[in-house]
Amino acid sequence: QISSNVFVSFSTRNGKSLTLTSDHMVQTRNKGTIAASIVQEGDKLIIINNGMSGGGEVDIVTKITKNVHRKGMYAPFTASGYLAVNDFVVSNYIALAPDQSSLVFGVISQQWIAHAFMASRRFYCQMRNSCTSEDYTADGLSTWVSKPLSIAKWLLSQPKAIQTTGIIIFAAFSAIMWVFWEHSILLLLAILLPVCIMRVAGKCRGWYDNPKKKITILLK
Repeated sequence: QISSNVFVSFSTRNGKSLTLTSDHMVQTRNKGTIAASIVQEGDKLIIINNGMSGGGEVDIVTKITKNVHRKGMYAPFTASGYLAVNDFVVSNYIALAPDQSSLVFGVISQQWIAHAFMASRRFYCQMRNSCTSEDYTADGLSTWVSKPLSIAKWLLSQPKAIQTTGIIIFAAFSAIMWVFWEHSILLLLAILLPVCIMRVAGKCRGWYDNPKKKITILLK
């Protein structure tokens, strides 16, 4: 449990409310998945109805209350990287840089990089079926992600050139994890396709290099 005033509360046009930590991400229609700390009045939060995604349905933020005091919190992980809280679609993850909507000149989504990095963890849990409980730090973070998160935040405090290079490397590693663990068929195709093309091209070269020999073999 955690007792803190780092929570942010949103009230919406349809009379709903959502409370979460300021660095936790929420899905919006107009800005993508961003930290609660940079949501503004007028932003469109994506909602669900009857347990199903509302698609284009949104609820507009009309009031924001910061420094809300709450005790206790949940930090679940899901296969999709999202879950529904009070009918709002929120992320599993906190933002690496809560004051930014995305990283590396607005190219890399913080939601994507976090979800891709967790691909190996999801694979492990699915195979072993042994992730029914988690251990958490005093700040309410899973011990499995607390160390990588601290490294990533340290990286974001470095000069811009080092920061950008590090994030690109981190994103590349996350992409490899995502493809390897969740899209292994695509990875296999990516490896086999060039090999198949080279083999076909080699056979074609052999045909054109010595067509008489090929014809003789075919006649036999």
